[in-house]
Amino acid sequence: MSYALYKFHKAILSLYGTELQRRQWLTSSYVHHIIHLRDNDLPEAVRGEFSELRQRLTRIRADGPTATLEQTVKAMDNAEINTIIDRIIAIYDAMQRCDQTAQQA
Repeated sequence: MSYALYKFHKAILSLYGTELQRRQWLTSSYVHHIIHLRDNDLPEAVRGEFSELRQRLTRIRADGPTATLEQTVKAMDNAEINTIIDRIIAIYDAMQRCDQTAQQA
């Protein structure tokens, strides 16, 4: 398992709780697991999606990366939160397929 796949796996494991906690899930999973990844940590097939995810989660600038993420997530409505979480899961799924393909080669 690659470092990036491991970090996405850990991020998804942190996505639990009630509907009211989705903002906290998203912030926590990104800050503790995904924020440290660089584009070259991921398979080329998902780098575009990862870049888009990062842009969507950091569009409101604040003092430091964590504050930027918190302010951006705070401004999102529930539908956007759910869409972002779905994207994280989709990126993880695509990374798993890439990893399996690489292991079979």
